[in-house]
Amino acid sequence: MGGPPLPDALAWGTLASLLLVVFLCAGDYGLSYDEPVQSAYGRLLLRYYESGFHDKSAFGYLNLAFYGGGFDMVAALLDRLFPTAPPYSVRHALGGVVGVVGLAATWRLGRRIGGPWAGLFALILLAVTPSWFGHMFINPKDIPLATAAALVLWALAAVQDRWPRPSAALVLGLGMALGLMLGTRIGALILGPVLAGAWLLRVAGHLRSRPGRLGWADTAQGTGRLLLALPPLVLVTVILWPWVAQDWGNLIEGLTVFSRFPFDALITFNGALVETTDLPRLYLPTMLAVRLPEILLLTAVAAGLWGAWTVVTRPRILLATRGAQGALVALAVLEPLAFAVLDRPVMYNGMRHFLFLLPPLAVAGGLALERAVRDPGPWRRGLGIATLAVGVALSVNRLVVLHPYQYVSYNLLTGGLPGAYERYEMDYWDTSFKELTARFVEALKARDLMPPPGRAWKVWVCGDSTAADAYFPSFLLSVDNEEEAEFALGTAQFYCPAPADPTREWARVERQGVPLSWVIDQRAFPPLADTVSRPLSPEHP
Repeated sequence: MGGPPLPDALAWGTLASLLLVVFLCAGDYGLSYDEPVQSAYGRLLLRYYESGFHDKSAFGYLNLAFYGGGFDMVAALLDRLFPTAPPYSVRHALGGVVGVVGLAATWRLGRRIGGPWAGLFALILLAVTPSWFGHMFINPKDIPLATAAALVLWALAAVQDRWPRPSAALVLGLGMALGLMLGTRIGALILGPVLAGAWLLRVAGHLRSRPGRLGWADTAQGTGRLLLALPPLVLVTVILWPWVAQDWGNLIEGLTVFSRFPFDALITFNGALVETTDLPRLYLPTMLAVRLPEILLLTAVAAGLWGAWTVVTRPRILLATRGAQGALVALAVLEPLAFAVLDRPVMYNGMRHFLFLLPPLAVAGGLALERAVRDPGPWRRGLGIATLAVGVALSVNRLVVLHPYQYVSYNLLTGGLPGAYERYEMDYWDTSFKELTARFVEALKARDLMPPPGRAWKVWVCGDSTAADAYFPSFLLSVDNEEEAEFALGTAQFYCPAPADPTREWARVERQGVPLSWVIDQRAFPPLADTVSRPLSPEHP
């Protein structure tokens, strides 16, 4: 018996290798400031279920009730199984696994539409995308959402393939994927018109190929089968997002909140400070243009031009199965992008709220690469292979050089990370505080300034103190008042002071010569071993 086709074997090998990388590298990633509250939310949701639905404290915890908590509940359970693991390393490994599931869904979606090579190319394009790889470990909301959305697209493409007789198992799987998506973030309803439009194209194509009463009977039968998706959709959504089941009006409230998310702050965009509530219309397109790896940007644009030309010259192709599936992928990118441009919703932290665009973009790029590689002209085939090789090598090098801060990556259109510095956001999630704290401790030891037992240096954290507190040893005490602190630990964002005197900078984390965070000595006198702060209070043992 023969084994799987070569591209399938390569895809399985890639996924297995990525899983190995996840478990080897998860411990390298620092804490993102969303993770402590998400972790607490997961524990509170478990308490809700363990109390027989009586303990509802999770629904009053900050604004987390507006989000589903499936990832956080699983992470909380795993924390119980591995109580001695380093802080948040289990969550980071789980996030990596979820990201690999998203990669697998992207592979299968590309394979279903364009064949084994298209699927493999889509997998590779997404795997070498720093915004995907880096967020896998530290983003407990947007990567689970993007993975669920990729599963939905894959399931719907399979339904299109088998229309009007999708199997019950397939429809139930579609319902579960929809539940995963909506139960993670209700804002995923933005994809509703995409799914409906792609399904209607397939229905119209079937009616065209089988006109009359038989075609309409098939459509009615297929639509009836799709209703089987509703029970798992509702069940999974409610399990992951139990707040919505307390009062069905909560669903409307959640939609209302996400339509105009109440977050007003300044962010750096193209060298200027802009309000999150008044972003330029081209904010998201610009973020995609400067953050996507060059190979994905090039192939996705090529796919868009090729697709547009095909539709203009052969519009009826949209009624064919492959045409409807291609429309599904295209609409999954274009409709949310158009919404962001026209509606100008609250956005921040680059493109992270729209990471669900990456799988369909990778599939589009994979389809374009597959077409180039199988072109009968040898020079075109060679150009396609060379483009893939150079683009992947460039992206992999970037992944390695930036590790473990891949999520701050920028491409060559903006001059890479050095060109983006002070023009766009850097380590906005403060993940470099883990490495920075270790470097700070080394500096204290080198200067023989380790405090005696029971005493601590007072440190002011510019950023989210929880991202540093998790790694502070007992002799570093986080304080809220900058004037009281002896040292300042900050991220290289506009709202944190930069070191004015190089001799006062005790530690720094940087990549490609660009600072991500630093420690500043704020004391007004020469450092002496006995000038440490007062003993720790009982609240800080």
